[in-house]
Amino acid sequence: MVDLNPAKRELEWAKNCLKRMQDSNTLEEIEEAWSNYLSCIEKVFTRLDLAIYSHKKYNGFISPYNCQRKKDDLLSYLKHARNSDHHGLSATTQKSSSGVGFGSVDESGSFSMVLSSDMNGNFSMIPISPVKVTFYPERVEVLPCKDRNQNIHHPPVSHLHNPIGSRSPIILAGMGISYYEEMLNSAEKFFS
Repeated sequence: MVDLNPAKRELEWAKNCLKRMQDSNTLEEIEEAWSNYLSCIEKVFTRLDLAIYSHKKYNGFISPYNCQRKKDDLLSYLKHARNSDHHGLSATTQKSSSGVGFGSVDESGSFSMVLSSDMNGNFSMIPISPVKVTFYPERVEVLPCKDRNQNIHHPPVSHLHNPIGSRSPIILAGMGISYYEEMLNSAEKFFS
C-alpha cells in the first residue's frame, strides 16, 4: 500500500491557492497566490512519484503521465513556470490594463462605426451597423517563461487536445487541479 497523503495534502494546498486567487481583492494577491500554486501543484507530482517509486508497477503507471507532462501545453507550462518562478529566471505573470474592444455581433466579422475624440480625450462612437462592445477589466495574465537553458515556454493554448482560450492564472490553475486530482484518483485505484 502506498501513502498518497503527502501528494493529496499538496493538492489541497493548491486548491487553497486557487480559492485565494478567486477571492482576491488585488492583482498582487492573485500574483502571490499563483506563485504559491505553482509550487504546490508541482509538488503533487513529486510527492506522488516518491510514494510509488519503489513499487513494482511504478513504470506502468508513471510513464504515460511523464509523457503528458512533457507534451501537453498546460502541464509543460505549469512545470516550467514553477521553475522560472522558483529560480527567479523570469516573471510568470503581468498585469494587463483595462480596455474596450469593438467587434461584430455576428459571425460575419464586419461592422462599421464612426469614432471621434475631442481635445479633452473624450471619445464618442456612432455605430453605422450593429457593433458589439466588450469591456475588459484590469487583470493578471500569464507570460512566457524561461528555463535555465533560456528556452522560452509560451502560455498554453491547449490542454489534452482541447483549446484553452485564456491566459488567466485562475483558469489555468483550475485545469491543473482537475488533471492532478484525476491522476491521484487513478493512482489510488492502480496501487490498491
